[in-house]
Amino acid sequence: MASFFAYGEAKSRAKNPERFGQGHEDGVWASETSNNAVTGGALVPMLTLGIPGDVNTMILLGAMTVHGLVPGPTLFRDELQLVYIIFGSMIVANLFMFAFGLIASKYFAKLALADLKYLVPIILVLSISGPAMGSGHIYYFWIAFIFGILGFLLERGGFPVIATAMTIMLGPILESNLRRGLMLSGGSYAVFFTRPISLVLIILGVLALVWGFRHEAAQRRKEQERAAAGGASA
Repeated sequence: MASFFAYGEAKSRAKNPERFGQGHEDGVWASETSNNAVTGGALVPMLTLGIPGDVNTMILLGAMTVHGLVPGPTLFRDELQLVYIIFGSMIVANLFMFAFGLIASKYFAKLALADLKYLVPIILVLSISGPAMGSGHIYYFWIAFIFGILGFLLERGGFPVIATAMTIMLGPILESNLRRGLMLSGGSYAVFFTRPISLVLIILGVLALVWGFRHEAAQRRKEQERAAAGGASA
């Protein structure tokens, strides 16, 4: 999700968003840096509240539970050495990735020069069969296949595939948390507007939505002005 959000933000703020989706370096940087940075951020709620921020921290939470370690304030009090080891490992891992990236990036970049007739079939096989092998059920193979076709049709129709994928992934999370919040408030929606944290998040969401619409409208006006200027000069 961090990669999707960062890519979308980079594209919306770019001076030439039409270059995205064609290997533009700004999209690659935004996606990959957020993908690496999210792990450290996901550790914060896991260690302090016991709430995993992503799949990786969920696995780490399960491993800690098996060994009788309970994330939270008591973990910092009773197992401070372990917390330091986790933080130190994250720092060393990021430094190693930075050095490894500087050395090996020029070799990895050559994969982009590979012939598409070899590269595309490998990517298709891995992306479609991966969910089925990871879950152990053929059902997910057909889900990946069907949504792959849907994504192709959306792309051909000019619809934002990333926004659609984010909606599908975040929809169940939003619904479950909405039900949980309504159960705690006795069915009242007012709790989302009277609590300061939820109110601030709602305001930020509305502002981001308004800013996105205004930015898109400005981009369209610029394109129309450029088209009009090009027609006048011709």
